[in-house]
Amino acid sequence: MKLNLDIFSLLVLLGACQGLVFSLFLFFSKQENLRGKNYLGFFMLILAYNGFETLSWSSGINDPYIDLFFNCFHFMLIFGLGPSLYLYIKSIVHQNKIPSTDVRIYFLPLIIRVVMRISLIIYALLWGEGTGWLSPMDLDGWDVIIAEPLSVLVFCFYLGLTFRELHLHCPVLNRNREEINAKWLKLFLKGCAVFCVTWVVTVLSPMVFDIEYGPHFYAIEILLVFFIYWIALASYYRTKVIYVNFQKPASSYLNNLSSEDMLLYTNRIEHAMKKDKLYLDATLNVKKLAEHTQITPKMISAVLNGHLKQSFNEFVNTYRIEEVKRRLLEPQNGHLTISGIAFESGFNSQATFQRSFKNHTGMSPKAYIASRAQISV
Repeated sequence: MKLNLDIFSLLVLLGACQGLVFSLFLFFSKQENLRGKNYLGFFMLILAYNGFETLSWSSGINDPYIDLFFNCFHFMLIFGLGPSLYLYIKSIVHQNKIPSTDVRIYFLPLIIRVVMRISLIIYALLWGEGTGWLSPMDLDGWDVIIAEPLSVLVFCFYLGLTFRELHLHCPVLNRNREEINAKWLKLFLKGCAVFCVTWVVTVLSPMVFDIEYGPHFYAIEILLVFFIYWIALASYYRTKVIYVNFQKPASSYLNNLSSEDMLLYTNRIEHAMKKDKLYLDATLNVKKLAEHTQITPKMISAVLNGHLKQSFNEFVNTYRIEEVKRRLLEPQNGHLTISGIAFESGFNSQATFQRSFKNHTGMSPKAYIASRAQISV
């Protein structure tokens, strides 16, 4: 096997190895507080795979088995790049685990791509010495032409969904800084956007300009190397600080609390919800609750996370859901829409309301109304 490691190939090799090591670290990490680590791990694995695929042609590796492998599975894993990015962000901005059914739906482009390539490989094996107009080589040629721009479109689509997801929940993220660093997520998505624009330009350049196919990938591959290192260093450091180290102060606060103080703080917080109905305020955050109850924000977070086993959003939304359930069944609210009732009950996002209601009751708002109607009959 011949290997020619010039500067470009060496950078690609280092980046691919870094991406592979970091992806494996995320997959096998025992730190459950790192939300979305498997999706980020798969995202990094795809980038690493792309790096090794680039290395196979840039370094002049002359090995028939390596060539056969990448020829059989080219433009395949790249279809999972967008879904893994979207699910990584989605798993962070939401408190609950993403259902496996939804995960399969989001990864549908990758699943279809895998089925297509495997089907083409089987077709080629069964083709043998046959003749005809629909040969495996012809199909593979058309597949390469279509797959590359299609993979870019898929990534652009999911990147748009990801920006929309973060935009919808940005107010929540900014009001709950102890749980998430919204600034980091925005910076991460901006990096993905730069990568996406470069990718689009790279794919379109041979179609617009008379340039050689192959070397025009150099710019994006070098960018990808730095992108991998940046994610590996910045992403892990920031998420580790936010999700792991944040738990230590909470436990220390609880350890220093007597049972009487714990009961006092819990009663104050619950009184603010049950009697004062602070949850009706759509802009309610930890700071506002702290000012109302005369309890420090860190102490509130410690009580909610350590004692009540709920995040701030989960705790507040529980009361909002109960308020919605009560109002939905009141005849005087028959002229209001479900969304209108949700907003009057303190929700500021339709998506957050629908998700919270289903997680809390196990059914949609319409199904809940129907079930209550059947019981009353």
